[in-house]
Amino acid sequence: MIRAKDVFKRYGNIAALNGVDLEVPRGSLYSLLGPNGAGKSTLIRILVGLIKQDRGYIEILGLDPHSRHSEVMSRVGYVPELPSFPDFMSGEEYLRLTADLYGLGRDSRTRISEVLSLVGLERASGRKIGTYSKGMIQRLAIAQAILPDPELLILDEPLMGIDPEARIQFKDLFVGLAKKGKTMLYSSHVLEEVERISTHIAIINKGRIVASGTREDVEAILKGDKEVEITLYEEIPGVSRLFEGVEGVKRVEAIGNRIKVYISGDGDDKIIRKRIYEVIRESGGYIIEMRLGRASIEDLFLRAIEKTS
Repeated sequence: MIRAKDVFKRYGNIAALNGVDLEVPRGSLYSLLGPNGAGKSTLIRILVGLIKQDRGYIEILGLDPHSRHSEVMSRVGYVPELPSFPDFMSGEEYLRLTADLYGLGRDSRTRISEVLSLVGLERASGRKIGTYSKGMIQRLAIAQAILPDPELLILDEPLMGIDPEARIQFKDLFVGLAKKGKTMLYSSHVLEEVERISTHIAIINKGRIVASGTREDVEAILKGDKEVEITLYEEIPGVSRLFEGVEGVKRVEAIGNRIKVYISGDGDDKIIRKRIYEVIRESGGYIIEMRLGRASIEDLFLRAIEKTS
């Protein structure tokens, strides 16, 4: 759905993008994760044809978003980082204008009503946009993006200014759209959002994609410590000392009968887990459960930032 290859963009002496490669597969909910100033919004503006890259290749739905901008955007829903709407129109009037521009025809009133309900603006639809709060503006931006039922949604910090309860509702909405076959590129710097909704992740920093793909792909690229989570039948006093000098074991944390053993990401985790099992059995301990934990999005993000610092 999206292909970017060796994309560069400079603003004076600042390299906003420094050779970005990205592929977003159909049906994915692909999160673009990075700190403020990492290049997320610049990349998105290039993808939707608002600015042009200095060099590199971009393709959206098989088309060039610059030379065929109208055709591309007729199939894409876009939420900018800082949406802006005419203050003198009501929310419903603006969505009717959007529906006319997309040529939605007679069914537009039903669709507008449905979308207003989805974003929680049904009671404020007749109010002038100039009276809307920041959170309501974001809701309207999401409404106009999903109104024409696009194949692809490109969302730049779409939940900025949204209250915590509504954030959960919108994340559920995005996941539901993905399950219906929509493809989404979702830019955020909020780790919890990305953890909850993503099928794929790209971590960007200093204008470069540090790692991208599925969670497993990103973990493999950013090899770091892995966690082995163990539940014992009963607590073993001084259990941490048992692992001193065990090859592949980096450190151990123990709380009661629960242990976390951090192992080297470069080693063979099956062999290291076997060593862990043998150490515990030789000490007289009994293992109820032992499993390899997944790195959190926060762990992956910090590894990526460290790698580019």
